[in-house]
Amino acid sequence: MPDFELFAAIIFGLYAVLGILLCLGIPNSGNRLCSQEPPVSVILAVRNEEQHLPACLNSLCRLDYPADKLEIILVDDHSSDSTSQIIASYAQTRPNIHYYSLPQDSSSRRGKVRALEFGIAVSRGEFIFLTDADCRAPRAWIKSLLTQFTGATVMTGGVTLLDSPDDRASLFGKIQSCDWLFLLGIAAAAAGYGLPLSWFGNNMAFRRSVYDECGGFAKIGHSLVEDLALLNQVKKPRRRNINFSFSPDSLLYSSPASGLAEYYNQRKRWARGLRLVPLPGIVLLILAVLAHCVTIAALFIHPALAAAGILVLTCADLLILARAAGLLGRRELLKYIGAFEIYYFLYTLLLPLLLLFDHKTSWKDRQYPAKAGQQPGL
Repeated sequence: MPDFELFAAIIFGLYAVLGILLCLGIPNSGNRLCSQEPPVSVILAVRNEEQHLPACLNSLCRLDYPADKLEIILVDDHSSDSTSQIIASYAQTRPNIHYYSLPQDSSSRRGKVRALEFGIAVSRGEFIFLTDADCRAPRAWIKSLLTQFTGATVMTGGVTLLDSPDDRASLFGKIQSCDWLFLLGIAAAAAGYGLPLSWFGNNMAFRRSVYDECGGFAKIGHSLVEDLALLNQVKKPRRRNINFSFSPDSLLYSSPASGLAEYYNQRKRWARGLRLVPLPGIVLLILAVLAHCVTIAALFIHPALAAAGILVLTCADLLILARAAGLLGRRELLKYIGAFEIYYFLYTLLLPLLLLFDHKTSWKDRQYPAKAGQQPGL
């Protein structure tokens, strides 16, 4: 089948070129720390986070930043566990920790978007930092991300991994960490080429003035991918720079999904944001799906071509992972490349099929209907 062979060769060639370009595009942010200390606000929207919140708050309390220039704002979105008591106990001893209970609101901006909007509205920082209650920040997190705000830069972010070098994360946890590193490497490279495509909002910072200018979360409405929606709002004027930090000093740690059900719900939430992804991101996604589909088809048509495809795809992915892991000092993750590739094949082929028939999404004990405009159920 010469036509199939030619088509496969083109797809594999494009995937290889893309892997090289993305590898070269991941920035080397070094270990620079900002010497200036502008007022900053760290915002967390929390709901039923009693399991993770103490570790998160402990890390934020250890940040290497003047307490009088740093405020930590936690907005509790009607938790039903001991989250509010945990926050209150920290706020009693830390004057720069501020606790708010999210007021009832009848608008469409419910849940996390509404909580973040409220937290930013009551904040006073010149720069806004966003993270999640299940994340732990290094001491230099703020000073590291602040170094990225040069010239016309208005938004930046760092990497979040789901394991640490000395933990005992399961193989599934290590694979998820590789996946996040791979996705964030692509996001960082795309931003470096002036095409910011996606973001993880648990490690994000932006200028307050630009947030106010673009309308912020109030203009977004209800969204389960508020980080991507905000990115699209901020980047509209082309004169604005959006970059990414690949420094160990801006590296956050979170926890992997504990099982397939939690993992699947997470990916369903992400899939809801596909309509917000710009055209170059959709093209990348289509190429990835095509490359994996062609490889599987070649197993039955031309086994030697399938072997070549597996080699090309693995090498291209390894280039991105090796560059990203090396910059962060996490090269030991590369020993999971085989398991990651098997996972990536299954993920790329099966998840789109599952999502065709499953549109409802749950988050923090709330059910979100298929239609974006409908209200979530408590």
